[in-house]
Amino acid sequence: MRNLILSKLKSSLFSISLLSKAFRIMILKSISEIFDLLILKEKLK
Repeated sequence: MRNLILSKLKSSLFSISLLSKAFRIMILKSISEIFDLLILKEKLK
């Protein structure tokens, strides 16, 4: 019984870490896209 709970905990922790990784990548990408847009606007001025 304890092993089952532990394995469930491990798998949920693993999925959480995967989610946070994906989230971080998305945030970084959106930040870089915003910067690209700002740079483009400056160039067009």
